[in-house]
Amino acid sequence: MNREEQKQLGVAKVRFLRPFLGIIVRDKYNNVDVRNKLNQDSILDEIRSYQQNWIQHLKRMENNRSPNLTLQYQPNGKGDIVFPRRRWREQD
Repeated sequence: MNREEQKQLGVAKVRFLRPFLGIIVRDKYNNVDVRNKLNQDSILDEIRSYQQNWIQHLKRMENNRSPNLTLQYQPNGKGDIVFPRRRWREQD
């Protein structure tokens, strides 16, 4: 997830939280203030927590289970040489 996507997730979460306080965008409340008033963590912290819980869950699994095998998979050898796809702006 890149920075732009992280920013969009944070903004979307606060957009959903604003009606709980009766705040509209024109009230000029900061996103951090809205989250603090409702005792909410950042969405990125929640995602990291979920990911850590999932990794711990996988570590408790038996080694022959498919999710654990997928996590531990390491391809051998080299892959095919693939050129990056051209974006539509770059196509002339």
